[in-house]
This record gives sequence, structure tokens and C-alpha cells, in this order.
Amino acid sequence: MRYVLFQKMLDVYQVPKDHAMRTKSTPTRLDDPDLIGKLKEMGFAKAKTYH
Repeated sequence: MRYVLFQKMLDVYQVPKDHAMRTKSTPTRLDDPDLIGKLKEMGFAKAKTYH
């Protein structure tokens, strides 16, 4: 279940399907600020949502 949530989080941050981040092991805490910081540091941002 964590794997699926992790992949969805990477989708939200617009990480390409072939990016190395997707092949790493699923982190224990998906809400870890360091994980979000790393994504932002690598240049990824949340996708804009339009209603």
C-alpha cells in the first residue's frame, strides 16, 4: 500500500515515470519533510490543480 501511495505522491510532484527516484525503496514515512525537500531540491513541484 505504501508503494502505491509513494508512486502517487511522485505523480503529484510530476516526477517522470522513468526517473531513478521511482526505483528506490519506498520510504517508511511518506510525510517526511526531508523527502518533500529533496523533491523540491531536484526541481519538482506539485502539479497545479484546476477546478
